[in-house]
Amino acid sequence: MKKSALILAAAASCLWMPLATTSVHAKDAAADGDAQTEDNKIRCRKIEVTGSLVKKTKVCKTVAEWRQISAKGNQNVRDLVESGQVCAGGPMCTGG
Repeated sequence: MKKSALILAAAASCLWMPLATTSVHAKDAAADGDAQTEDNKIRCRKIEVTGSLVKKTKVCKTVAEWRQISAKGNQNVRDLVESGQVCAGGPMCTGG
């Protein structure tokens, strides 16, 4: 009885394999066309309010705007470090 159940389960999984493979390829093809619509989707984040341990505010922006904010923040930090105005805690940080 257990062997026949295992055989049926294996056969059923083999039948579903081609369907799953087809849907994956269909999703990949659709993903190329959906790149523009993905950038226009609204995503909301809860951001902690400075000075509060509990309070958070909800900020909603498009995916493209969040990506741009992240890139700008990374560039600002890179510029600050490269300018030499930030000390990373080495022996020269004491200022004297």
